[in-house]
Amino acid sequence: MNYISVENISKSYGDRTLFSNLSFGINKNQKVAFVAKNGTGKPSILNIIAGLDTPDEGQVIQRKDIQIAYLSQNQIFDDSLSVEQTIFATENRVLPSIKQYEKALENPEDSDNYQKAFDLMDQHNAWDFETQYKLVLSVSGLISIKIYAAPVWKHPVFHMFWWALLLAVCHWFFLTLALPDLAGDYPKLDHIARLFVFIIFAWWLAGSTQNTLLFWSIASAAVVLAPWIAGDGLADFQRGFLGERIGFGIRNVQHSAMFFGTVLLGLLIFLPRLLRAPLQHYGKLSLWVLAFIIIIAVSYTHLTLPTNREV
Repeated sequence: MNYISVENISKSYGDRTLFSNLSFGINKNQKVAFVAKNGTGKPSILNIIAGLDTPDEGQVIQRKDIQIAYLSQNQIFDDSLSVEQTIFATENRVLPSIKQYEKALENPEDSDNYQKAFDLMDQHNAWDFETQYKLVLSVSGLISIKIYAAPVWKHPVFHMFWWALLLAVCHWFFLTLALPDLAGDYPKLDHIARLFVFIIFAWWLAGSTQNTLLFWSIASAAVVLAPWIAGDGLADFQRGFLGERIGFGIRNVQHSAMFFGTVLLGLLIFLPRLLRAPLQHYGKLSLWVLAFIIIIAVSYTHLTLPTNREV
């Protein structure tokens, strides 16, 4: 099956002719390489095939269902975008499906929207694509650390990271032997890489109770204020006490329950420390007790479900 036909194309710049009457075709599963000296027009040929330039003579014919992607020799990127945002900004039919699916995950209660996003992922076979590009990003990040932060590479934390990666690969290998349908085509190392982001915080905390209390207090304040920042404030609490599951504008209900539960655990851990505080700190203690009551109430809103709701 022919994908692209290049017929008698020519290109010149001024009096200089790069190529003339060039013809070739690219078929299905065929790999083609252009081998020539510098300055003989290889990038010009690729630009013409990709539709970024036009030949002086001849034409390029491609199948209607073929999409051409081209990484130029001097690619220009938007510095305001992250690497992942740059990937999603490309003209790829699969990426919008992944973006729509990830957005649907933020609101799983909308079952119709979630089902549409799920069907699009199946339609474009985007499940493997998402895993592949995230794996490439993870490996690229490790290479960047090796090049630009060599001392960090030798730190014991990274030794632990290599062991974690090795265990993940071994787990995938044995899973392919025992349950090949569940194993996938390759190990999903990007999940482990994302978890190791928390090492940065652990490194800073370094076993310090003061640092831990500071970090937890800032995070807890953000969580407790979330209903008024991202949600509907007191209206969310009222609906919660009536038995409705409330997300408070935090990604989804499950994440909200996890974050508020973490705040509650922190209160239980640090409360004895506050109870041993001098009398002049009782005002501060009263605020902690009030926060404790709020967290209990908020946690209740996540645990109480209406009896007629299907879960």
